[in-house]
Amino acid sequence: MLLLPVGAAAVALRFEFAGEPSADARTRGRDAVWLGHAWVDGRKTDTDVAGLVTTLAGTGIKDLYVHTGPLEHNGSLRGELHPRAQWFVDAVHRALPGIRVQSWLGDVVAPEFDVCIWTKPPSATASPPPPPGLSTSVSTVSTSIWSRCGRARPAT
Repeated sequence: MLLLPVGAAAVALRFEFAGEPSADARTRGRDAVWLGHAWVDGRKTDTDVAGLVTTLAGTGIKDLYVHTGPLEHNGSLRGELHPRAQWFVDAVHRALPGIRVQSWLGDVVAPEFDVCIWTKPPSATASPPPPPGLSTSVSTVSTSIWSRCGRARPAT
């Protein structure tokens, strides 16, 4: 009895994806692709750009978002992270006229306190030190940090 609804759902899903998708389901000519950092840091070459041109031919891709970050915490972007960015933009514009190259920026996401990755107390009686600037007891801070990290504090 329980298998009947599950089977009916499976058949309905199968028929939903049967046949050829409509033309606008493939592309509307305004698609984008996200590219990794290797395109602007010197690891890619003209051969790679030629391969990208072949891959993108006829796909409807109009925008390339290239990872050029991470941003510094003050919002600046260090130049050494993307030494070949201008080369890549020029190569794409030569090989794929009309394609827009845009910078995809971000920042490194890390836990609030590095203590979150601490997995075992250094000794049976020690607790991790409190984060700088906090004057609460070590035990209270440690328990609080572990609970914010979604883990139980290891037994001491």
